[in-house]
Amino acid sequence: MKLKSIKEEANACRKAFKNIAIGSNVVHCHHSELYEKLRENPENRILYILKEKPVNEQALRLRLFRPVKEPVRAEYEKVEGLALAEYEKVEGLALAEYKKVTGLALAEYKKVKGPALAEYKKVTGLALAEHKKVEGPAWAEYKKIKEPAWAEYKKVERLAWAEYEKVTGLAWAEYEKIKEPAWAEYKKVEGPAWAEYEKVTGLALAEYKKVKGPALAEYKKVKGLAHKGLICSEPDCPWDGDSIFKS
Repeated sequence: MKLKSIKEEANACRKAFKNIAIGSNVVHCHHSELYEKLRENPENRILYILKEKPVNEQALRLRLFRPVKEPVRAEYEKVEGLALAEYEKVEGLALAEYKKVTGLALAEYKKVKGPALAEYKKVTGLALAEHKKVEGPAWAEYKKIKEPAWAEYKKVERLAWAEYEKVTGLAWAEYEKIKEPAWAEYKKVEGPAWAEYEKVTGLALAEYKKVKGPALAEYKKVKGLAHKGLICSEPDCPWDGDSIFKS
């Protein structure tokens, strides 16, 4: 595309927008938007481009920023709408299938995980209850010795605390001894179930993407052809479906 000077492109852009009202349909007002409503006086946008955008982008932005005539807009929306509907139909079916497969896989995972977790909680719950059964009297004994002996607090408290830690330490060690194998047992059951879930959902996602990818590509292809053939008057427009600038 052979661009003119920035000044010439700005003048051509102003000429194209003469008597064009706010709310009219325009193309390439923003580099990543193909088609939108004019939300402000076009002169404001032109001045913004000239003031805020990099110099090497200004001429292209001004060349492509143009109003869309009504009959052309209607035809473009018709073509684009049909293409979008087809894409959404294909993508919707693929997404529904993905959700169906992953939903079943998650239900299966939960079916395995639930009892395993319940068993873990049961085992560790009993162990923790045993720990608390020991800790309660030990704490009461600690307080019984500590409170009346306030005058000799440091001396007595140290001994009482040491006794408390000795008793509860053994109980906690017993709890940890039970907890670790219980957790290992839980993971032994839950781990393969999660791996199976991830395997199934991974395949389902790949299948979804396999369907979605070509459908989206086809939609962009139709939209791109409609763009150049209808609403954009520049035959060499670099719009690639995402931007007027090459990434």
